[in-house]
Amino acid sequence: MDNIAYSQILILFFQCFIVAALLLTLFRLRTVFGLGLLFTALGAFQYMQVFLVSSLYIELMPGILVSPGSMVLFTGSLFVILLIYIREDALETRKVIYALVAANLALILLQLVFGWSIDNESVKNIYNLPKEFFTDNALILLLGTLFLFVDAFLLIFIYEAISRIISSLFLRIFFSMVLILCFDSVFFSMIAFLGTEQFENVLISSLLSKISAALIYSVLFTVYLFYFDKTNGKKDAKIDSYKDIFDSLTFRQKYEQVYKEKENQKIDLQKSEEYNRLLFNTSPVGLAVCKMDGTLMDINPAYTNIIGRTIDETLKLSYWDITPEKYADQETLQLKSLDETGSYGPYEKEYIHSAGHLVPVVLNGLIIKQNGEKFIWSSVEDITERKQAGNKLIQIYEQLTDTLERMSDGFVSLDKNWIYTYVNKKAGEMFGRKPEDLVGKHIWTEFPEGINQPFYKTYFKVIETQKQISFVDYYKPWDRWFENHVIPTKEGLAIFFQEITERKKAEIELRKSKDYNRLLFNTSATGLALSKMDGSLVDINLAYSKIIGKTIKETLKLSEWDITPEKYANQDAVQLKSIEETGRYGPYEKEYIHNNGHLVPVVLNGLIVEQDGEKFIWSSVEDITERKLAENELKTYRENLEDLIKERTKELEDAQIAMISILEDVNETNLSLESVNIKLLELDQLKSMFIASMSHELRTPLNSIIGFSGILLMGLAGDLNKEQTKQLTFLKSSASHLLSLITDIIDLSKIEAGKMDFEIEQTDLKEIIVEVIEIVQPLADQKSLKLYTEGFEKSKIKTDGRRIRQVIINLVNNAIKFTDEGKISIIAKKRKNEIIVSVIDEGIGIRKGDQDKLFSAFSQIFSKDSKVIEGTGLGLYLSKKIIEKLKGNIWLKSEFGKGSTFSFSLPMRNNVK
Repeated sequence: MDNIAYSQILILFFQCFIVAALLLTLFRLRTVFGLGLLFTALGAFQYMQVFLVSSLYIELMPGILVSPGSMVLFTGSLFVILLIYIREDALETRKVIYALVAANLALILLQLVFGWSIDNESVKNIYNLPKEFFTDNALILLLGTLFLFVDAFLLIFIYEAISRIISSLFLRIFFSMVLILCFDSVFFSMIAFLGTEQFENVLISSLLSKISAALIYSVLFTVYLFYFDKTNGKKDAKIDSYKDIFDSLTFRQKYEQVYKEKENQKIDLQKSEEYNRLLFNTSPVGLAVCKMDGTLMDINPAYTNIIGRTIDETLKLSYWDITPEKYADQETLQLKSLDETGSYGPYEKEYIHSAGHLVPVVLNGLIIKQNGEKFIWSSVEDITERKQAGNKLIQIYEQLTDTLERMSDGFVSLDKNWIYTYVNKKAGEMFGRKPEDLVGKHIWTEFPEGINQPFYKTYFKVIETQKQISFVDYYKPWDRWFENHVIPTKEGLAIFFQEITERKKAEIELRKSKDYNRLLFNTSATGLALSKMDGSLVDINLAYSKIIGKTIKETLKLSEWDITPEKYANQDAVQLKSIEETGRYGPYEKEYIHNNGHLVPVVLNGLIVEQDGEKFIWSSVEDITERKLAENELKTYRENLEDLIKERTKELEDAQIAMISILEDVNETNLSLESVNIKLLELDQLKSMFIASMSHELRTPLNSIIGFSGILLMGLAGDLNKEQTKQLTFLKSSASHLLSLITDIIDLSKIEAGKMDFEIEQTDLKEIIVEVIEIVQPLADQKSLKLYTEGFEKSKIKTDGRRIRQVIINLVNNAIKFTDEGKISIIAKKRKNEIIVSVIDEGIGIRKGDQDKLFSAFSQIFSKDSKVIEGTGLGLYLSKKIIEKLKGNIWLKSEFGKGSTFSFSLPMRNNVK
């Protein structure tokens, strides 16, 4: 194994790869340059092969000598011949073989001529080449050409023979090449070395090298044929006919083949005559053969059906017997055309039916010859139904045209080249053009300002998808709105449209009003609900769903009776009676069943509203838990006040007796301090009770004002004029502002007194963000601001979700207030054991000198360049206090004129109590 030249073996394989790549590339380019380049390369390979055979051998192991020319180049040439035969045809294969033989003969002649003059004194033989070099090369090339010709001849027939029994393309190529190369190796070794000591080594060397090359080339060529050259050449299936490659078929084979072809043709002709007669007789079109004088010679059943006779009856007539005299001039013109061109028609005329009426027909014909005589072959089609349909179509078209002209919608039709084919009167009025001036004109030439407008793109989309599209479009060049219905047709487009500018402007104004009212509805701190008379809920706001601890979606699946304890059945009956008699109910107190199971005290007000002829109950619901707690505390305080005073007095007397003997002055001082302490505690309790009580007393009338003014603005109690709408909108806005101020002040007092409660639970920030977006979206839409969120997919933390929602709403509302255009982003990021939420706006920004003031109570920043915007100045102060209570931080980054970023951090797990 140590004596094997592995590196040389790899080099030989690499040479095979290079030669295969070159030959396959040139073969691939045959569709561009033809096979000329490939012929040139093969000719060069023949010359290089001869040179290498006479000058270079590689010893791969002791006694095994391999010629690169024989292994690489000669084998590659044979593979190309087989490739051309497989992918092209026998003719091209024959061309390449003859071309190689001719080229080799020319090279042999040149070699001999060079050898004749090599010994001449005037020739400078720089490398001292002997004359034998040229004569020997010529002899080797002559033998190589002979072998190439014979090998190519045998290769094709071996491939054909193998193809009959093997279906795999790779195996067919490989076995064909191995057999021919083995034949070549044995035959060449016997001629050149038989009887010498070198015969055995030469034979083994040649067999090993060429079989190895055959394997490499077979793999490469098969991969090429399967994946790179899928042209429609000769099929790679079993071949059932001989190929005319070298005209080598025997005379008997040719005779048998010709005889078989003649028999097949005879059978085919007989079958075709029977088949043609069958087609003639069964054709639904009338067919007839007549002489030049009009005598009928042959007809089919369809022809006789047209004139209402049998075949025998019809054959007794001539062409002129069934043609009315009024067509004499037309017939003369058609006969003239027949004489000059050999054909006539198509043209329309009428035949005389056996019943006496005329049958409209269309005729085509030509002259045929049979046994030297001319005949007229005619096809005749009964077009009675077509004529009737045509008349009906004309009638329908007239009716359709009349309808299109009378309709109030504009209508136009376009062909596939965007040419107007019809424009009705109404469309012309909308365009300010006469319909007849537009028909036949190009739409984009007549209305170039419409290019790239929304309707322009929609027209192209309908053409592309072939689906009808209806849409409303604002046509900016005319400042008008249109409602369009675009329908694809075989010819192009049919478009119905009407102007809806006035209606659209009214809708926009109404939408603005409804969006504003919806915003007030969603952001109201009071629970608002619309229910049917049977108690099923139709619409609620977020505050209502929070009272019972469910989402809006979950709450809408319930009815008023699902969340009301049974003990209130009698009270509810009284209220329903009141609403039926007076149209309203309340205020009255009851309890709702919370999602957690406990009861929530509430106070309700309501009235009946009508919408689309159906009655609904509109209710405002306020959670009075805090007020109830304050009332209970006040009641307890009043009940125990006398006992507390007596107990405290006794304690003071005991203290006085105990201390009087020690220090009377100190005792008097203690009595004074104790009295002050009692008064302070009483004042603190009274303050808390006042805040809780006033919270309800102030909120209840404001909520009623906001709720019922919203009902009026939404049109549920009847239509309003513009002045009423303006005044009610101002009333509702002022009440909402006052309610916001009261809520902030109460929250502030709770924080300062340490009375604000926190409910720490597992919270999904994504759900909070969805609710925030739902609340603030209408306000953002009013200023055309885009809301963008990111990073909330996996953001579950343990905190107080209700307070975090309050903080985010404060920050987003501020961002919307101070941003006139652009977008507002709400982004969450995780950092170690905390999460950071940022609200980023593109608003007016804040000067550095004013940034420290923002988180102070009752603080607002104004400048001569900024607008005055309503607010309590408590939002950021409350947000800061809430975040700090939840063990987080809040901060600001801002650049004046470029926007602001408010951020706060929260721990992932919070243990606030």
